[in-house]
Amino acid sequence: MYLLGLFKMYWNVTLFRVPKGWAKGKIGSFFMGFGFSLAFCPTMFVLFFVTLMPLVYSTSYGVLLPSVFAVGTSVPVIFFILILWYLGLSGAVMKKGRRVGKLIQQTAGIVMVLLGVFDTITYWF
Repeated sequence: MYLLGLFKMYWNVTLFRVPKGWAKGKIGSFFMGFGFSLAFCPTMFVLFFVTLMPLVYSTSYGVLLPSVFAVGTSVPVIFFILILWYLGLSGAVMKKGRRVGKLIQQTAGIVMVLLGVFDTITYWF
């Protein structure tokens, strides 16, 4: 129902408190990257932390792999942004993207509600 826009959420959820000693240094940086990657893109989270990190620890050139991963994932985004900038489409694309995003969000909301109704009918009746 949130995806349909029937109500707004104005709160946030804190799963756990981070100890004060972890806020600075390498551990804090690691957990900040861990949290951001999990929140923004679960696929990249799995690729980085599940597949790349074991490779980093098991090879002698592992220290270079996170940088190669970062360049490899950011170059396509930068290339796309440069194309938009060069063609001067940034404003038009953003407006259409917002409309398309809202339509996709509402469609996902309708699908989720219908799946919930069908699931309820299937298992309750």
